[in-house]
This record gives sequence, structure tokens and C-alpha cells, in this order.
Amino acid sequence: MQHAPPCWHEITIIPLLDPVLDQHVLLITQTDVTKRVDVERKLAELTTAQMSFLEAMFPRHVIEHMLSAPGMMSTDAGRLANDHEQVTVLFADVVGFTNMSKEVSSAVVMMFLKL
Repeated sequence: MQHAPPCWHEITIIPLLDPVLDQHVLLITQTDVTKRVDVERKLAELTTAQMSFLEAMFPRHVIEHMLSAPGMMSTDAGRLANDHEQVTVLFADVVGFTNMSKEVSSAVVMMFLKL
């Protein structure tokens, strides 16, 4: 037996005074919010994936700084700097590198990168 996908509803209750009957009544509104819940879940999944990606590239203190002070990275980045002797980090987009690295051994790729 196949189950139907879950549906999410938002219910709003507003107390009112009926002007015709002069009685207190409740206005009850039910709204299907399934699409909104689905989008919020997908957004949460994307946020988790982005955090995992950032954690693979940056130390935790850098990520925390970026999240706590958006827009301050350019003016306050010096506070995050650490000094590491004899370390070079290069971020580059080498045309054809991905295809080349799939075709040759890892030793050849490392020799290419050391040049």
C-alpha cells in the first residue's frame, strides 16, 4: 500500500463580533502550506550542504566570523589572519585540469602541480 505524501496546513483562528447577530464568533481559516514547508526543507538541506562545503575549505573560526559579521570581511579580515611559515595556498582555475586529472595517474597530476 502506497502512502500519500504529507500535507501541511496552517490554521488561523480570529475572534470577531458578528455585526448582524451581535454575537461573538470565530473566523477559522485553513491554508495548505505544503509547498512552503517543502521549500523550507530544501533550503535547510542547501544550507547544510553549503556549510559542509565551507567547513572543508576554511577553519571554523573563519566561518563563524563570516556568519557573525556579514559585510565586514573586507575591513576586518586582518583579524583572522594566521602566520604559517613555508605554506603556500593557491586557488586557481586551470583550463582542462579536471579532464586531464581524470585521464592520468595521480602521480602525474602531482608532478604537474609542482611545476
